Amino acid sequence: MAQYPKTLVGALEQISRTFEVSLGRVTEAINGIGGGEQLEVYKAAISDPREEVLLCYTVGTLEFVPYNNHGKEERYGLLDMGLYTLQGELNGRYQVIWQPDPNLPPSDLYKRPPEYTGPWDEVVEPIPKPMIRANSNASYRFDNEGGTIYATGPANLLLVPFKDGSQIFQVSVCSYVTGGSGRFKGCSGVNTALGSSFVPKGVNIVDLPFGTKVPGVTVSTFRIVTAEFIGESAKKK
Repeated sequence: MAQYPKTLVGALEQISRTFEVSLGRVTEAINGIGGGEQLEVYKAAISDPREEVLLCYTVGTLEFVPYNNHGKEERYGLLDMGLYTLQGELNGRYQVIWQPDPNLPPSDLYKRPPEYTGPWDEVVEPIPKPMIRANSNASYRFDNEGGTIYATGPANLLLVPFKDGSQIFQVSVCSYVTGGSGRFKGCSGVNTALGSSFVPKGVNIVDLPFGTKVPGVTVSTFRIVTAEFIGESAKKK
């Protein structure tokens, strides 16, 4: 398994050295992540004691690879990351296979839905259709918890340009938990993953040569119910 920085701050500092970009204020903000007090707040954010809320962050690399789909070459992304507790302890491995929409024009990565400012207590116009730009399969191995969680679901992709010509590539994933192994075998629930990669000036993140690896980080959350609490009707589906 690859060697990863031991903390999210360390990963950001490594990215800063690699691309010669200042991340001072970002690093200071990240220093505030973690600690038992915050975890206790999240433990209270459940609807029933049988539901679990899990949080983690991951640090590693993004790599694009080719896939031959019946004679047509398609572009896929691979994530390989260390999985950490919010206190900065290495707690497993995060791996993802994902595919950007092959029909998505690169210029669309800068587009966002129109801003809506209200009202919020009545419906006055239709909600825009979802802007789904990728799909994914993911594996989260939690060593301390003794199991792996599998998830699959769509993602939004967004490029945000900085004034100096560099960019930040942001990803939001909204997945179904499809099961797992160990303590999580047969579990059900939902998962979100918010990821980003810094893109230096002049680099096209969606057209990198196959095999090129770039640093990436994510923050992931889960709401799960383990198998012992799930009704038989759901297990049969």
